[in-house]
Amino acid sequence: MAEINSYRDSELVLERPWQAVLDDTVENQEGFPVQSYDDFYPLAIAAIPQELRDNLNARQVDVDGDGIWDVYNIDPISNLASTQSRVAEGFEIELNYNPTQNWRILANISKQETINSDTANLMALYEQQYTASIVSSRIAELPFDATGTQAIRPLLAQWGNQGVVSIRTAKALDGTVSNEQRTWRITGVTSYGFSEGFLSGASIGGAFRWEDEAATGYLYSVVDDIAGPVVSSPYFDDGLFSGDLWMSYATQICNDRVNWKIQLNIRNLIGEDDDIPVKTNPDGQIAAIRIPNPMTISLSNTFSF
Repeated sequence: MAEINSYRDSELVLERPWQAVLDDTVENQEGFPVQSYDDFYPLAIAAIPQELRDNLNARQVDVDGDGIWDVYNIDPISNLASTQSRVAEGFEIELNYNPTQNWRILANISKQETINSDTANLMALYEQQYTASIVSSRIAELPFDATGTQAIRPLLAQWGNQGVVSIRTAKALDGTVSNEQRTWRITGVTSYGFSEGFLSGASIGGAFRWEDEAATGYLYSVVDDIAGPVVSSPYFDDGLFSGDLWMSYATQICNDRVNWKIQLNIRNLIGEDDDIPVKTNPDGQIAAIRIPNPMTISLSNTFSF
């Protein structure tokens, strides 16, 4: 709808010749069916699905009261979002084992897979109808901005980047296992407490966390001048791994009236040092990262009585 208003501005405000609009992006002008602003408007409005126009109360508005419509307005729906169905399946196993009275081991293994379906069904239908309409009428070859004041780009290319790619990417993943989800996760915790000898009252322990790889983007292919994801060719990160260490010592002080415990915790003693990819562009270049969790060291003293 913004494109319609840019054409109205080009005609009424800038009085830009139609031939200049054609020269922006239409390479083969011989026999081109849209030869004037008056030819463009009905085709552009008809391309918007009727149900969508009705729901948004799309209309031509005469702003200055001169009897000629100036802008094409809608009543936007706030917080509008599409729906999606998800089915998740998996399992979780937790193991507790005490090899000795002082040694404890805990392990947790989980697997989860999520399958998406029915993603943005109505939005995808509108996208298909609109794209087919602008291509068949050939207004897709016209510039998305007729005023000549913005980057010169065909309407189809601009629509492909702004609307089509995100919808088709989400829709293409229907019926597939979500690659963005980390399928496997393993956690281990162990601790040992000394009860005899000079180390009596001391304990030492550690933990590790491992998470499976996850997709950060997809290779794209171009179909009908619009890029879309190749869902069989995702880009994955390397998974996540980190580990902790802690040591403590407990004894009684003040004539055995106060229990004192001192503990040293080192979180993320081992783990990721490099930046973690979050999003990867279709060409394989990393577009967004997150900084790995830093190593933190804390020393605590606890007194109980």
